[in-house]
Amino acid sequence: MQQRTSDIIRFMRLPLAIAIVFQHSYGLISSARPADADALLSWQMLDWMRGIFSWVMTGATIPVFAIIAGYLFFQQWERDENGLLLWSWRTYARKIRSRLFSLLLPYVIWNLLAAWYMHSDWTWDILWGINSWGHGNTNIFGQTLWPTYAPLNAPLWFIRDLFIICLAAPLVYPIIRYGRWFTLAGILLVYALQFPAWTPSIYLMPWFIVGAWLAVFGKDLSTVAVKLWTPWLWIGICLSPILLPLEGVWLGIAKPLIMFHLCLFYFRSATWIVEHKPWKTPEMLSRASVPVYAGHMGLGVLNTAAGWVSGWIPDTSCAWLLGCRYFLAPTLCIVLIVAVFAILYPSILATILSGTKPSFLQKKG
Repeated sequence: MQQRTSDIIRFMRLPLAIAIVFQHSYGLISSARPADADALLSWQMLDWMRGIFSWVMTGATIPVFAIIAGYLFFQQWERDENGLLLWSWRTYARKIRSRLFSLLLPYVIWNLLAAWYMHSDWTWDILWGINSWGHGNTNIFGQTLWPTYAPLNAPLWFIRDLFIICLAAPLVYPIIRYGRWFTLAGILLVYALQFPAWTPSIYLMPWFIVGAWLAVFGKDLSTVAVKLWTPWLWIGICLSPILLPLEGVWLGIAKPLIMFHLCLFYFRSATWIVEHKPWKTPEMLSRASVPVYAGHMGLGVLNTAAGWVSGWIPDTSCAWLLGCRYFLAPTLCIVLIVAVFAILYPSILATILSGTKPSFLQKKG
């Protein structure tokens, strides 16, 4: 992996986690629409704005996380003379051991912290299916999409499913290795069809395979993203607010295209920033992405911040004040979590909470 790509991935982690917080902040303002025509117009503008920030522009965060995860999993493997990745059970075991610290351990700890915060019963359900996390859209066949059964700390369904997909790497590799371009076409078709509707990780697996495909065939992630990006893709970005609410057949056609556009936009923007910013992303801020992602809902930080902001800016018909409340609550939530993590960093507690293997367990040399 090129150093530039490593720097880009390090830079992207915290902004992607912040985007998740804004995704979950859509309902933080009053839903009571004013009767006055001018105020209603302002409210509609606010509703459009939060739809852009909490829905459209943040809609590809999970696909991008999955692409990065698939790409990183298949890094540092042996390769043949043509640069093609060679399967190794020893390397696979090493990768899984690493994911025990980066995925499984923080997954368990953050769920236990959520159980402590919510005074929940300590049962196995808190780690698997205590919540229903999904939506009622239909796929191209008119079937209602099955909700993801989430742990107590609901956003962590992604980490749970990602760990399971990593375990399935022995099946993923031959699909990529021997399917080649047909693999990409096939998994994107499955994603477009959203079939079978009862598979929760149908949203995650295709994007993991995209990242893994690039790594298996020795493609550099940031280089591919830059080459694929062209100015006309802005048209797809601008059409996103119109196309995303669609369901059924139209959703199957529009959603993969929109996600493709947004993923390229994320990677291209991050590449430009990394190439032009004069400073290197601090390791602490990169590692803070896990506490921000796992703590904003599981420990109630977002709701607490929203409660404080609601006290400062009560319900009002003024859309501009509600807009301030919409932006201020998640921002305050993020600042609080990063500040606490910065105080703990680089203690072993901060290391474990951020999904990093403690230094005394890492190989020397």
